[in-house]
Amino acid sequence: MMKFGSMVACYLAPILHNDFKCFGMNDCYPLAFGVPGMALFLCFLIFVSGSKCYVSKPPSGNMLVKVIQCISNALREKFAYGKKATFNHWLDYSIEKHGESLVSETKMVLDVLVMFIPLPIYWSGILLQNSRWVFQASKMNGDIGGYIIKPDQMLFFNPALSLLLFPLCQYVLYPLLAKIGIKTLLHRITFGGILSVIALAMSAVIESQIENNFLNILWLIPQYFFMVISENFVYIATVNFAYKEAPATMKSVMTSFFFITIACGNLIIAFVTGMNLFSSLFHECLLFTILVLVDMIFFGLLARRYEAQSSQDIKV
Repeated sequence: MMKFGSMVACYLAPILHNDFKCFGMNDCYPLAFGVPGMALFLCFLIFVSGSKCYVSKPPSGNMLVKVIQCISNALREKFAYGKKATFNHWLDYSIEKHGESLVSETKMVLDVLVMFIPLPIYWSGILLQNSRWVFQASKMNGDIGGYIIKPDQMLFFNPALSLLLFPLCQYVLYPLLAKIGIKTLLHRITFGGILSVIALAMSAVIESQIENNFLNILWLIPQYFFMVISENFVYIATVNFAYKEAPATMKSVMTSFFFITIACGNLIIAFVTGMNLFSSLFHECLLFTILVLVDMIFFGLLARRYEAQSSQDIKV
């Protein structure tokens, strides 16, 4: 449903702000933002109206805060004791204050978080769709014969292709890849990351051609195709991996860290584009192609060393 809503918004929003005029302006961004705003408000009213039917449980404490306290206490005690006390793991310094259970679960969380280290770079490549690829589309011919595609309407292809390709991934690609050894969730994340490198390389090639030719906007669809498959592989596999590997009391903590990696990817995009490091979009696309390639190689090396903590060996 989220992808369906995104698909509708990506198609309608450009029409609302480009084809309408309001408040003496040549466009109407208030309408483009106002319509989704009213839709969200309606959803909120529907959600609140059913609150009496929900089963709610009182919170049992903030696990993220407990994890942070456990880590900070272990570091503080380690530096305080120095070599006077010896433990198998530096987090064991917190056992006395926080208990063996929390310390053990925190160790598991940190092991999983190591696998999250490369993800911000990956998400920065994925999120180019929302910024640099739209700019790329603005330099192309949107006429497809009877209809002109607006540059920001190209974002429509992400949720649309996601809805179409999800069954393909689930029932065709996953079984086929399992036959050649790509079985675990970490394998899928690595494979999906490589697909994003292909998509980014395509965007660099297209940009090199745009500089000399007025290409049709539909030439961008192949790079969206590979990027959407990549996102399907990585997003779903990472969420499942974090959920399966996290202790029962830490699953919400792991989910929050996963979304932090996406936020960090946004920050990387903002930094690179804000610094204006390159005068050419081609070189920027090439930079992200190389960055994500190196990043996925690093992730693959981490995945080889990772020891699964769940009994299911993180296979799906």
